[in-house]
Amino acid sequence: MRLGANGVRGYDGLLDNFQLWTRELSAAEIQTNVTQQLTGSESGLYAWYPFKEGGGSTSTDVASAAPARAS
Repeated sequence: MRLGANGVRGYDGLLDNFQLWTRELSAAEIQTNVTQQLTGSESGLYAWYPFKEGGGSTSTDVASAAPARAS
C-alpha cells in the first residue's frame, strides 16, 4: 500500500490504527473511533490495520482478514 505517493515522494512516517472508510466520517464519529475499540464489522469500514502485531512488516486488515506488507 502506498500512501501519498505521487511518483516523486510518498508518506515517510509511522502509522498506528490505520482505517479506510467508504464514506466521510463526521467529527463526532472520528472522535468516537479514537476512544473506542472497533470490532472490524462497522458499517462503512473498508479496511482497518490496528498494527498490534508487535513487530515485523506484515499487518492484517481486521475488516477483511487480508494481509498487507510494509516495504
